[in-house]
Amino acid sequence: METNERAIQYQAAEQELLQLLAAVEAIEDGDLKATEETIYQGIFCIGRILMEGRMTQEKEPVSTKIQGECGHEQKLVGYRKKKLITMFGEVELKRAYYQCQIDEEENEQDQTRLCSHGRAPADEVWRIQGTRTTPGVQQYISYLCSMLTFDEAAEAYRRFLPGKMSARQALNEGSTSGEGIS
Repeated sequence: METNERAIQYQAAEQELLQLLAAVEAIEDGDLKATEETIYQGIFCIGRILMEGRMTQEKEPVSTKIQGECGHEQKLVGYRKKKLITMFGEVELKRAYYQCQIDEEENEQDQTRLCSHGRAPADEVWRIQGTRTTPGVQQYISYLCSMLTFDEAAEAYRRFLPGKMSARQALNEGSTSGEGIS
């Protein structure tokens, strides 16, 4: 992420914080429930902005070509979006995506070299390849699934954290982690 993009991201978080402060100040004195709920929701909103900004930062310029695990040259084909369920709610990441540059004829001739076809290195850096949830979400839902039915676990998740969670997702996510909350 370039410096200007980073500044814009942090300005968005700052604006959200200022809006949260104004919303809290506008609450009538003595309305503890509204104050608590407003702050609770605001923290999640700021967290989503910061999470999305941090995960889309590029430490160095994106290369136009890399070598894939299959040994083939992979070319940058563009940026792809990925939605990720975090403890703060759903964030959308925009990350570089590469595909193998191998002719079909060459691939047919050399069947011993398997081709991974495409990948997003940022997914590998953040260890989110093949998943739509963060380790924190996996840990929470796993803990809930260990004590409740999958329907109840999904309902408890939705009640206390922003974002969607179905019983089917709870089943899948609860079985991937195997760890409870410490």
